[in-house]
Amino acid sequence: MYADGEEARQRARRRQEVRTGYRGSQGPRGPPPPAGGFKRKREDEIEDSPHPLLAALFTLGDRQRPRGADPVLDEELDQFISSSMEALSKGLNRDLAQRPEEVCTLLLDCAAELSPKCAVYATLAGLINSEEPKFVEGLVARAAEGVSQALACADWTRFSCLLRFLAALVPANVLHPSAVIGQLRRMVNVALDVVKTGDMQDGGRLWQPYTDFLVTSALLAVPWGGPEMAESAPNDMQQLLAAARSYQQARPRQMQQALRPMPTLDPAAAEDLAALCDSGGAARLVDVLEALEDMQTKKGWQAISIQTYHQPFEAQLATGQPHSLPLIVIPSAPPGIPEFPSPMQTAAAVLQTYPPVGGLRMLGEAAEGGRAKIERIIAEQLILDTLHYFSSDRLECVRRLGRGLQLPYDVEPVLVETLLSQLLCLPHSPHPPVAYMALLGNCQEFLPAFSKPLSACVKMLYANVPAMDLEVARRFATWLAHHLTNFDCVWPWTKWSNVLSAPPSDPQRRVVEAALTHMSELEFRETVLQSLPEDFKPLLGPEPKVQPLEGPTEAAAGEATVPDGAAGQAQNGHAAPEAASVASRFGPQLLQKVRERVMSDDMRVWMEEQGIEAAVGGPVQAAQLVLHVALVAGIKSMTHMATALTRYQPLMASFLLRADDHAGEALVKTAMEVWSSSTQKALLALGHLLRLKLATPLHVVSWAFSQATSGEEAPSARALSQVWGALDATVRHLFVGREEARQEVSSAEEMLATSRSIAENAQRTLARVEAEAAAGPSFSANPNAANFVQQQAAMQEREALASVEGLEAGMAAKQAAVSAAEDAVQAHLLEIFRGFAGALTDTAVGAQQEETAEGPAIKTSWRTVLTGLLRAFARHHHVEAACTAKQVSAEIFSRDSGLSNDVVVIANESLHP
Repeated sequence: MYADGEEARQRARRRQEVRTGYRGSQGPRGPPPPAGGFKRKREDEIEDSPHPLLAALFTLGDRQRPRGADPVLDEELDQFISSSMEALSKGLNRDLAQRPEEVCTLLLDCAAELSPKCAVYATLAGLINSEEPKFVEGLVARAAEGVSQALACADWTRFSCLLRFLAALVPANVLHPSAVIGQLRRMVNVALDVVKTGDMQDGGRLWQPYTDFLVTSALLAVPWGGPEMAESAPNDMQQLLAAARSYQQARPRQMQQALRPMPTLDPAAAEDLAALCDSGGAARLVDVLEALEDMQTKKGWQAISIQTYHQPFEAQLATGQPHSLPLIVIPSAPPGIPEFPSPMQTAAAVLQTYPPVGGLRMLGEAAEGGRAKIERIIAEQLILDTLHYFSSDRLECVRRLGRGLQLPYDVEPVLVETLLSQLLCLPHSPHPPVAYMALLGNCQEFLPAFSKPLSACVKMLYANVPAMDLEVARRFATWLAHHLTNFDCVWPWTKWSNVLSAPPSDPQRRVVEAALTHMSELEFRETVLQSLPEDFKPLLGPEPKVQPLEGPTEAAAGEATVPDGAAGQAQNGHAAPEAASVASRFGPQLLQKVRERVMSDDMRVWMEEQGIEAAVGGPVQAAQLVLHVALVAGIKSMTHMATALTRYQPLMASFLLRADDHAGEALVKTAMEVWSSSTQKALLALGHLLRLKLATPLHVVSWAFSQATSGEEAPSARALSQVWGALDATVRHLFVGREEARQEVSSAEEMLATSRSIAENAQRTLARVEAEAAAGPSFSANPNAANFVQQQAAMQEREALASVEGLEAGMAAKQAAVSAAEDAVQAHLLEIFRGFAGALTDTAVGAQQEETAEGPAIKTSWRTVLTGLLRAFARHHHVEAACTAKQVSAEIFSRDSGLSNDVVVIANESLHP
C-alpha cells in the first residue's frame, strides 16, 4: 500500500483537502458549482467564513495511528505533516493580510485546546515568523496577554497550556531561551516571596494552593522548551530548579492529609505508591520537581512524549528573528478570590479555585513502562487537558484520548490510571463522577488494550479497600456497578470470595454489597442474579419491596372497636401491641380509600368517625399509619409516590399539630422502615417528607445518628448508605431552599432595574414634551397627539414608580429570606457536627449492646464507620462549613471536648483540607 511514498503522500494530501476544505493559497474549497457556474471573483477576494481555516488548523498534525508501530510509515507521516505545515504557512499569507486578529485567535485557541499538538503550532508560528515577523510579534504579545487573563480569571488549564506554548516557541526560534526561563523563574520567585512573608499560622492554607499551582505550572512548561531552551541557558535552568527546590522545602505543607484516598496507609512506606498520594495536592510538586531534576542529571531534556517537528525546518526557522517576551505580571495574592470576613472562608475559596488535579498511583512501573518519570507526568497532563476541553463531546473525547495524544507508546495504562484517579479525586472530582464512568466504559469498548490495565487497577483498589476513604470507596462501588451493567454484568466474582465469610461490617464486603445493590438499581434484578454465583446471591440483599399492610384477621373482620387503654400507650412513635393490631385492620381500609382518590378532608372525617386516632395510640401513630398507606399506594412509580404524599400532606400535618416536636422523627423512621429493602426509595420518600414540611432536617439528623447509637446491627453497606444518604439529603434540601431564595432576590433585582429604566424613560419623554410645548406654536399644531403622548408617559411613569415602590418594599423581605436560609444551612451543619461528636463519645456507640457477645465488635465497627463518615462529610462540605469552622473546632472538636485525639485531628483536618 505504501510502496510508492510520493504517491501515498499525494493521496493523503488529497484526503486532507477533502476533509478540511482548505487548500492553502488556492483558497477554501466551496460547494459544487451550479449549472451556470460561479461568478468569477477577484483574486484577492476570500470567503467570509473562517471555518475552512479553523478546520485546517484543527487537523494539522493529526496522526491516524501512534508513532512507533511502523518506522517506514512513521517517516512518511512525519513528512506528510511537515509538508502540510509548510503548505499551510504559505497559504496563510492572504489570511494574515485580511484578518490577522482572527488568525491569531484561532492559532492560540488551537495551541491551548489541542495541547498534544502544541509543538506543531509553535513550529507553524516559527515558519510564519520567517515571512511575517510582525504578525508573530503580535502573536507572542497576545499569548502573553492570554496568560495574564487566564490567571486573572482562574482558568488554570488555559494558563498552563499557553505557558507551555510560549516554551515551545523557543525551539522554533520565536523566543529567546533566557526570556522564557526568566519568566518561569519570576513565577517561582513570586511563590518564594509569598512563603517568606505569608501567614504560617493556618499552615499556608490562604496561599499555598495558589503558589503550588504557580511553581508546578512553571516546571511543567520546561520540557516543552526541549534541549534548545535547557542547553542554551544551563545556568538559568539550574537557578530555576534551585529556586523551585527552595520553595518546595520552605512551604509549610508537603502533603494534604485530608485529601489522601488511602488515609490509614503509612506515608513513610515509600514503596507503597498509594500511601504517598494526596489526590494531586501538595505532594504533586515533589513528583514534578524530582522528574525535572532527573532530566537535568541525565542531561536528557528531550521528552519522547512531546512530538516535535521543527527539525526539518531548522534552516528556514533560523532566518527568523527571535522576539522579546512581554513581561507577565504574576500577583502575589491569589487572583479571583473575593474578600471574606473569616480566614477559613478565604482558605476554602483558594482551595476551591486551585483544586487538586487528582492523582492515585495504582500501576507503578507498569504505567511508566521503564521510561523517565517526566514521561508519565506529561502524558497525564495531556490527558487532563483533553478531558477539560472535550468533556462536552464524549465520543470525540474518547477518540482524542485513544489516538490524539501524539504519544509514541501505549497510552492505555496511564489513561486508565488517570481516569480512575480523577473519578476518585478528593474533595471533589473535577467533572461529575458519571462523566468518568461513561468515559471508562467507552474507552473499554473502543480501545482493545484498555482491559488489562483496568483489571490491574481494580485489583489494586479492591486490595486497598480496608485502608480506603469511605467516600472513595462509595465512588469505587458506584463505578463498578455502572461499569458491569454496561458489559452484561460479567465479572470474576469468585476471586473476591473472601467476602463471603467476612462479617457485614467488613469494608470489602460493604463495597461488594454496595456495588451489587447499585447494579440492581441500574439493571433488572433477575439479570444481576443470573450473573452471580450461588454463594454471592445472598449479598444482593432482599428484593426491593414495600413493607406490606397486614389485613384484618377473622376475629376482627367486623366493625373495628377501640381497645381499652390503647390510646396513650405509644411513645415516640411506637404503638402498643393492641394499637398495632388495630392499625393492621385499618390499614387496608385506608389503602382502599387512597386508591379511590378520597381527598384529604374527606379522609379526615372518615378517620374521625372510625376513631382511628385513638385506636392506634395517638396523633403520631395516626400520621405514621397514613404515611405507610400513602407509600404503599405510591409503589408503582416515583410520580405515584409524590402524588399520594402530596394529596394527604394536610391530613398528616393536622395530626402533627397535636403532637410533640419529635413527631417528625417518627415519620422519618416510618419512611425508612417501610422501604428498608431499598435505600433508593427510602431516600426518595425522605426527600418528599422534607419538601412537604412533614419533617425537618433536624428530625432526619436525629434518626441518622440513632442508627449508630442504638447498636441494633453492624454497619452493613445498607445501613451505611442510609445514614450517609439521609445526612446528604438534609444538606441538599437546605441548599435548594437557599438557592431558591437567592433566585428570588436576583429576579426581583432584575424587575427593579427594568421598572426604574421604564420610569426614567417616561420621565425623559415628559420632559421632552414639556420642552417642546414651551418652545413655540409648532408643537401646538397637533395638540391631541401631544396630549396622548403626555398621558401615556405619565401613566407609564406612575405604573413604573408604583412597581419600584412595591419591589423595594419586598426586597428587604427577600434579602432577609436569603439571610435566614444561609443561617439555616450553618445551623444545620453545626447540628450535624454535634451529632457526630455525640455519637463518637466513648459511651454512645453501641450502648445497648455492651452486654451481648457481639456488642464490643458492633461498637468498634460503628466508631470506625462514624469516624470515616465525619472525615468524608466535613471534607465534602468544607466550603459551606467554612463560616462556622472556627466555632466547630473550638466548641465541638476541641482538645477538651472528651473525644479521642484521633477524632479531633480528623475533624479539624477535614474541615481545613
